[in-house]
Amino acid sequence: MLKLNSQRSLPMTLFPKQSIYAKVESDPKIGRWRKPIVKIFRLGVYIVKYYKTGIQETYNIYKNSKNFKMEINKLTSIDLKNSSSPITELYKYVEFQDIKVRNTHLENNNGKDTSNGKPITSHIPITRKQLVEYYRRNQVWKLPRFALIAFIFEEITALLCYIWPNIAPHNCLSPGGYKKISNSLILQRNKFQAKNKTKKMIENSLEYNSPFSLSTNELKLKLRNSTASKVKLFIYSKFQNNKKFQEKSLNEFYQYIYLNDRILLENILKPNLFEEKNSITRLTYRELAQEILERQLYEYDEDINKMVNDQSEREILLLRLIIYLSYIYDDCIGINGTQFLHSEKWGAANMNLLENRGTVSQQLVNNDTFSNIHLL
Repeated sequence: MLKLNSQRSLPMTLFPKQSIYAKVESDPKIGRWRKPIVKIFRLGVYIVKYYKTGIQETYNIYKNSKNFKMEINKLTSIDLKNSSSPITELYKYVEFQDIKVRNTHLENNNGKDTSNGKPITSHIPITRKQLVEYYRRNQVWKLPRFALIAFIFEEITALLCYIWPNIAPHNCLSPGGYKKISNSLILQRNKFQAKNKTKKMIENSLEYNSPFSLSTNELKLKLRNSTASKVKLFIYSKFQNNKKFQEKSLNEFYQYIYLNDRILLENILKPNLFEEKNSITRLTYRELAQEILERQLYEYDEDINKMVNDQSEREILLLRLIIYLSYIYDDCIGINGTQFLHSEKWGAANMNLLENRGTVSQQLVNNDTFSNIHLL
């Protein structure tokens, strides 16, 4: 569990207002006339501590995740000081390992596939926590501005972050701010699909769309529709080749999603590689919410945080995630496949996968999906 989740890099899923107010209300030591004031004071103290912890952890993640680059250096024997990102190099390494495993299997069997349906698997020697914290380290760009806002406005910062949630580091978001961001991402997704009429393309699993074939406007829409750092994108777009950097950022986001999915699947299918024997894969509520957000496995106005805190709704989210993973990675070498690499099945860096929800119709399962199913 410790190697799978990164709680410190993600925001709360449940605002504690009701629990704080309930504790004050049930405390006999606090006079009736003082309780409204104490409620507001304690809520304000909690918010200030939440922001302080978020700022500290954002900086710690940035500092600690530098080791990730060293790990990839050792793994790939490539000096990354003046090279591509560690995520890109790890993606290439995994691809080469899958090719190597498949070739070794064929060589040992005189070029014949004798797997008999048994998967040809390989292992990524990086934990999911290392990967996600390296990708989320870009939130450090928001610290100077947010720290100044929090210092000046204190408790009122929560209201400002609700109105403009993107000013806060991701782990300082409130559930309300998180919902505004999730709604914005879905609106951008719908806008992209309406403008480019991609729904028909997505339904065709053979359709291929490279980041390098997209126009500048299409790249902008795709990036707005991702969780890539908007601050970093803005800064780099002012000083570097705009389209080239956008292509690189979108491609890296695609690679991050693939590696994240791949390691998560390894934890589910082969948990003994990561934890103690016979362990269970335990994804926290925060991580489940983030998985759903990044893959956009939700509809507009659905409150992801509210759903992860409700048992029946949480099961719906888990089912959506499993359906997505099953569809995208089924029969891929390295996971449960015997023949094709992921890039051979879908095409290298196929951006249409970022829009794919794992169903032919692109419709998500919900409670209504099971309304006509009855057990005898």
